[in-house]
Amino acid sequence: MASKNSVQEGGGGGGGGGGEEEEEEEEVDTSGSGSTDNNTSGSSLSKHVSFLLVQDNPHPPTTTPITTTTITTTTTTTTTATRIARVRAPDALKKPSANREATEVREDELFNSMIPTQILERRLALYQEESIAEESPPEGQMIKVAIHSLLSPEVDVRVQAYTSLLAHLESSPEQSSSAVVMEEIKDSLKIMVAFFNRDLDGANPPALVDAAIKYLGYIFFVPDIAGRIVGWEMQCILQRVARLSLMSEEKSTCTLTMWCLGASCLPQKFSCFASELVDLCILNMDNRFQSENITHNSLLALRTLFSQFPSEILRQVEVWLIPVLDCLVSTTPGIRATALDIIKSSTPHLIKWSSTPPDPIKREDPKRKLVAEVFLREDGDAFLNLLRQRFPAVSDGLYAITVWSYIVVIVGKALHDNPQLNALLEVAKTCFDTSGPASVDTKVATYSGWTHLIYNFAIDGYIFEERQLELVLEPIMNGFRKELHKRVRLAFLNSWVTLVYVLGSRLPEFASTAFFPIMAKALKDKTDNVRHLALTIIPLLLSPVVKLDILQDSELIEGESIKPFDLVQSTPAWVRDELLPCALEAMYTAMTTAHKIADVHTEQWRSSEALGLPTTTDLCARIWESAVAAVQRMGQENAENENDILDRYIEKVAEAAPELFLPPGWSDLYTKQYGSEDGAPAPQALHAEIIRSLRSAKERLLIKT
Repeated sequence: MASKNSVQEGGGGGGGGGGEEEEEEEEVDTSGSGSTDNNTSGSSLSKHVSFLLVQDNPHPPTTTPITTTTITTTTTTTTTATRIARVRAPDALKKPSANREATEVREDELFNSMIPTQILERRLALYQEESIAEESPPEGQMIKVAIHSLLSPEVDVRVQAYTSLLAHLESSPEQSSSAVVMEEIKDSLKIMVAFFNRDLDGANPPALVDAAIKYLGYIFFVPDIAGRIVGWEMQCILQRVARLSLMSEEKSTCTLTMWCLGASCLPQKFSCFASELVDLCILNMDNRFQSENITHNSLLALRTLFSQFPSEILRQVEVWLIPVLDCLVSTTPGIRATALDIIKSSTPHLIKWSSTPPDPIKREDPKRKLVAEVFLREDGDAFLNLLRQRFPAVSDGLYAITVWSYIVVIVGKALHDNPQLNALLEVAKTCFDTSGPASVDTKVATYSGWTHLIYNFAIDGYIFEERQLELVLEPIMNGFRKELHKRVRLAFLNSWVTLVYVLGSRLPEFASTAFFPIMAKALKDKTDNVRHLALTIIPLLLSPVVKLDILQDSELIEGESIKPFDLVQSTPAWVRDELLPCALEAMYTAMTTAHKIADVHTEQWRSSEALGLPTTTDLCARIWESAVAAVQRMGQENAENENDILDRYIEKVAEAAPELFLPPGWSDLYTKQYGSEDGAPAPQALHAEIIRSLRSAKERLLIKT
């Protein structure tokens, strides 16, 4: 048996995924008149069923409206209905309901059961009658002994049975996962469901309830076992768990119920319960005990549900997103970490998923849009104040900027021209200005988050406004002047690459401020990786379709706000007059400064066909090939002028001193690298081979024209 995560306040267990098809279900009287309905599954009820927060009704719900009730406990004055309404989105997101106040929730909307529990009580009674005529199982048959003990009317005996059974399975993982033991557990599953229905009751002693929940955690943890539970049985179990979590006066019981859901591995056939389970998690995040352990286990349960039923959870973004965001500024590390984990894993899905057919251009889910507006308007000030106060840049800047970077993605275009934008920017500015031992990691993360802001500004072309473009460029330009660490310099250049892609086919309009000045600085930078990244972008901009593969965190791009583009076709004059000369000048700089034969074993080089020696880096060769291909694609109209650009470059290389393309001490380096007795080829020979390679590539690529 796999290892299980421990519960914060009593218990243990964890979960995986899977499950088998439902078995044939017992006949259940759903009319109260003796009629039966065979094979009623949880799936078939998914359109109607939710759980009910009232005592079990021996008869199924009828068409008569169920009156609204309010449930309170002795530990809090907050009603369940009010707590539910507090975490739901505005009225515009709710389904209209007659005779209902904004803060009320009808019973048939939460935890409403159409399946009676008498079938499980009858099953238990029949099993007890049968067991009277049977002999007690041998001591060695642990599971059968435990099942027999669970028939006892004595509470202590049943508690010991659950405890011994779970201890046996956890202490001998190899034995507990054996085929024989697993079959025994599966064979006992139907009667165990009846035991759970009996023992998971708030009227029972807490020790019995807690012991039953812990063993239920094991059942939910093993997918092959959980998959054997049929739909209406699972519904009855979850109804019991939900009622305990919301009504039990025992803190440990409430904690265990949420741990049990977090440890679960429910098959897809139980996705019809996901909506109610999300409500249950959110209610317990703001629990009546004000317990951080219950809040944490509720978040863990929500994370588990998202991993199992992502589509169903995404449909309820208005229920869970704001409460989870609020947990990001909790003072409890475990709560923060789990909330951040949920946000990280859900954000790519949130920005790609839509509850309605999206506009092909402005793909944004209306639910998420409304939730984002509400969050910024009602929670924005308090959230950002707590983020700055509790996680100052000097000590916790890395966490603060990580949260920041996901917030700017989640809120989408609701951030544009929003009063909270300035407050958000203050968080980033503080992290940019941080210093100290941890400042490098914080600054790298801040520039990474800056790319997320650029993605946000790409929505609806917001970044093309002069004010926004200047805002985005400022920390990048500051980086060249202020930042010395190599990782930080590479990080801000990555942000710039993102900006270039966002500008896309409109890059020529902004090239004088957003492209050429930064490219010039990057090509002269002392950091090898910075120069390499600047060179890498050139052949991409000259290619037929500029794809988005190079972009950092590209999964966080909203819809089609950033599209592939082709500058050669859309702006051929700009490419010929400005981009091509820039590309060739960059290539010349690289050829005369980066040609280090000593590093040949760590870099990709293009070798001379004649000499078999590396003549230029592979990246320079790709720039040349992309330049030639761009000339070819621009057509015949200005072919002569464009060919002149290439020929002038070859002449420039030919007129340069051969030593420019060789590192100092060429002869010694060559001998050390190749050990040739004849000595290194003359610089003139290698220089001539470089020129020949340039001409050969040009002729080969232009032969199609």
